[in-house]
Amino acid sequence: MDTSDYTAALARPATRVTSEDTDIQVAIEDRFSRWKVFLHPTQHKLARRDHRGPARVSGGPGTGKTIVALHRVAHLAERLPLGHTKQILLTTFNKNLAADLRKRLLELGGQAVVDRVEIVNIDKLATQIVAETGRTGQRRWIDDGKALREWEDMLAELGESQWDPEFLHAEWNQVILGQAINSRADYFRARRAGRGKRISRAQRAEIWQLAERFSMRLDEKGLWTHRQVAELAARIQSEQAMKIAAFEERQEREGAQMLQHLEQSWANLRYPYRHVVVDEAQDLSPAHWKLLRALVRADDNDIFLVGDTHQRIYDNYASLSSLGINIRGRSARLTLSYRTTRQILGAALGLLGEEEWDNLDDNTETLGGYRSLLKGPRPDMRGFDTWQGELDALAETVAAWQREDHERAAAAAEAAGGDGEEAEEQEQTSIGVAVPTRDMVGEVERRLAQEGIRAAGIGPEGPRLDDAVHVGTLHRFKGLEYRRMAVAGVAQGLVPGRHVEQHRDDTTRYQREVQRARSLVFVAATRARDTLTITWHGTPSPFLPGNAAPDDAPVDGALFSPGGALF
Repeated sequence: MDTSDYTAALARPATRVTSEDTDIQVAIEDRFSRWKVFLHPTQHKLARRDHRGPARVSGGPGTGKTIVALHRVAHLAERLPLGHTKQILLTTFNKNLAADLRKRLLELGGQAVVDRVEIVNIDKLATQIVAETGRTGQRRWIDDGKALREWEDMLAELGESQWDPEFLHAEWNQVILGQAINSRADYFRARRAGRGKRISRAQRAEIWQLAERFSMRLDEKGLWTHRQVAELAARIQSEQAMKIAAFEERQEREGAQMLQHLEQSWANLRYPYRHVVVDEAQDLSPAHWKLLRALVRADDNDIFLVGDTHQRIYDNYASLSSLGINIRGRSARLTLSYRTTRQILGAALGLLGEEEWDNLDDNTETLGGYRSLLKGPRPDMRGFDTWQGELDALAETVAAWQREDHERAAAAAEAAGGDGEEAEEQEQTSIGVAVPTRDMVGEVERRLAQEGIRAAGIGPEGPRLDDAVHVGTLHRFKGLEYRRMAVAGVAQGLVPGRHVEQHRDDTTRYQREVQRARSLVFVAATRARDTLTITWHGTPSPFLPGNAAPDDAPVDGALFSPGGALF
C-alpha cells in the first residue's frame, strides 16, 4: 500500500467539483478562511462594473452575493482619493453579521481597505445619527416583547377592546415606523402590502390616534425601540439631504456672490458617504432604506445591495422604487452555487415549500435555475424519541466530525511538509450547530462540554470564541458559513413555533409567519459547505420534505431521505 497516496487522499476535502472549473478546485482545497472570501472570476465584473445609480445582485445561498459585496467595497476603496476618511458605508441588519463582514474584509483587503470603510449594522448607525442630535436623552431600550406588553397595558387602561394589541403593535412597527410616517395624512396614503387585514379610513384615524398615544406613553416612561430610532434617523437625515439640495440649488443660482455671505453651518453641509454597500438587503425596513437613500448623493455607483428574499428572517418588506432607490435595469441574478453542494442544496430547497417570494421591487423572486457545481455526501436526517436522545446523537456526530477534521488537517500538513497545528486551528471554527430556541443553545453547549468539545454561543456581536464549535439559534447563523452544519430540534411546535398558529384566522399574516419560519431553517441548512445533518425529536416539522416519519412515534436514529429525487 502506498501510504503517500493515502495521505494525499485524506488531505483532500470530501466536497468535489463536478466540472473542469480549476478556480473552484484550487479554492476549495485552500484553507476555509480564504474560501470565505473567494470570488469566482466570472463574478469579477459584478464587483467592478460602473452603474449609473443603485444596483442590486440577487441569488440563492452560496452564490457569492456577500463575497461580491466585499470585493465591491475593496474595488471602491481602491478608487477613492488619498485620505483617511471613511467614505464607504458597509452595512447589514444585525451586529454579528457586521462583525463577520469586518473579519472577511480584513482577510480580503487588509487594514488599508478596512480603514476607509464604515462597517456597522443599520440600527447602530441609526442610533449614532440620533445621538449626535442629542435627542436620545436618558432613554432605556426595550425589545418587541416589552413593547407589546406596553400596548396591552395601554389598551387595558383605556378600556379599549376593539383592537388587538398585537395587530396594533405590528401596524405601528411595520407601517407607521417602518415607512417613517410622521403625519396622519401620510398614514392614510400608506401602503400596507402583506398586512392582511383591510382597514377603512375611519379605522386608520383611530389607529393613528392610538399610535400617537402609545408614542407619548413611551416618551413619558423614557422607553425606546430600535424601530423608533430608525424612523427618527431617517427623518433627520432626509431633512439634512433637503438642506443640501437647497444649498446646491442656491449655489448654482448665485455662484461666487453667495459664497461671500455663506454661513459656516451651510458651508459644512455634505453627504456622509460617497458609496453605500448593503449585505442581506432583504431584512431592512422601508425606514432603513429611507435613511440610506439620504446618506449618499444620488449619483453613479451610489448604492450597491445584495440579498435574497428567500432568506428573509425578519418581518420587513419594502418596495425600493417607491423609496427612491431605482434598481430596474441594474439588477443581476446569480444562479450558480459554489459554496453549497448539490446534495445540501436539494435538501434545503425542499424546506422552502411552494411559497411565493417578492423581489424587493413589487415583483416576484424565484430560485429557478439555481444549481451547484459541488458534490458531497448526502445530508443525514434523523428522528429521535426525546430531546435528550437527540442531544446525545448530536454530541456523537460533532465529536466524529472533529476527529475527521483533525485527521484531515494532519494529513494536509504532512502532504505539505509542515505541522498540522495551524491547519487544525483553522478548521475548528468550521462546525456550527443551529437550534430553534435560546434555551436549547445552552443545553447543546452543556452536552458538548460533557464530551470534552469546546463550544461557544453566537450572541449579538457574533461568536464568543473563534476556536470552538459555534452554537446559536437559527437567527444567529444568518450570513455565516461553515464546512459542517447540524440543524437540531426541527420538530413540530418548534419549527415553526407554536405562536404561528394564533394567526390562522388572518390568512395573509399566517402565510407571512410560515414563510419567515421556512426562511429561518432554509438559511441555517445552507450555511454548510460540505456536510449537513438535520435532526428532530417527537413529531418532525411539517417543513421537512417528503414523509419524515410515519404517523406513530419515530424510531431513535431512523434515517430517511426526504424527496429522494432531490438527492
